Amino acid sequence: HIDIWGPARTPSLGRNRYFLTCYDDHSRHTRLYLLKNKSEALRAFERYIILVGNHCETTIKRVRIDNGSEFTSNRFKHLLGNNGILENLIPPGDHAQNGRVERQHLTILNTVRTILIDSKLPQEFWAEAANYVVHVRNRTPNAKTRKIPYTMWSGKNVAHETLRPFGSQIYFRDHTESDKLQARYRPGVLLGWREDSSSYVRYWDPLKKSVNYSRDVVCSPLDICPVKSKVGTAMKQLDTVDLTSHHIQQREEPKINNHQTPDVHVAPLPPTPTAQRYMTTEL
Repeated sequence: HIDIWGPARTPSLGRNRYFLTCYDDHSRHTRLYLLKNKSEALRAFERYIILVGNHCETTIKRVRIDNGSEFTSNRFKHLLGNNGILENLIPPGDHAQNGRVERQHLTILNTVRTILIDSKLPQEFWAEAANYVVHVRNRTPNAKTRKIPYTMWSGKNVAHETLRPFGSQIYFRDHTESDKLQARYRPGVLLGWREDSSSYVRYWDPLKKSVNYSRDVVCSPLDICPVKSKVGTAMKQLDTVDLTSHHIQQREEPKINNHQTPDVHVAPLPPTPTAQRYMTTEL
């Protein structure tokens, strides 16, 4: 399933206004391609065909598309014919037949709005947020298949310990600094990771107003997940306690007498004068 979202009223940092969504029906894996114009969709889908053939060792058999002009052009049909891909056109306006990619757009955009508000970043970061959402969703078990889409798509395991919240403060190594007394690490904002390698962090440099990649990145665990850090600190403190050196007073259990308890006969109390009067009246 493929579809184009856009145009965005606010252009991204790379001056993009559209993105092409490629959704694999088997693995539930999603791939985004940022576009400046709709005419770039042909080149983006051609790159996706090559990517699937090289990394997944398979070929695309069928593609479901709408009747947009970018998908009904002769150049696009020529691309499908040369690669032996069958097209499945949906009727105009019937978006429900291409519902899977439409729901992907809905989920991506809802999450993009949420993390932009939470990180207090301007709307120009919407493309970075969209790539971040897709990266995390590809590494999250699917609700229907109960499997991780990225693992099914590439056959590789996922390193979840590298995931961090969007917009978190990080410190990256500044290799351009030549002064020996200046700080080697400068603060930045986490935007995501490279799709082919989670070791490279994509970040925003507020000093140079640019987006870069780096492997030399330090994240503060207290800023990332304070609850996890507190639990980890408590567990470390618990590990340092020597329970053998403390005298623990155990509660004494009540002693149970196994001998048979003798029957005790209790004599009834004499009735009160009032009760005796009522009893006399009833008689």
